[in-house]
Amino acid sequence: MFATDAELINAMVDGREAAFRHAIATYHNAMLALARSFVGDKLADEVAQEAWVSVMRAASLRTALQPEDLAHAHPGERGADPAAQRKPTGIT
Repeated sequence: MFATDAELINAMVDGREAAFRHAIATYHNAMLALARSFVGDKLADEVAQEAWVSVMRAASLRTALQPEDLAHAHPGERGADPAAQRKPTGIT
């Protein structure tokens, strides 16, 4: 369906439902295994689900933002270190 991951990501950014379905079918088990390695079986499903929600939100945000929107970003926001902008989660 999608020849490369880049093609899949572009389709997700374009909001194509088939792309999201394909990504979940292809990568959910790996995401779940990774979540289990961090939080164990009890919370892994919830963590994986939240990760997919974040993926969908990020794709929606990229679709909503146009290059001219990014040009008007406040100084320091563009190109800033994303890690420095994260709020502490309390998870160590």
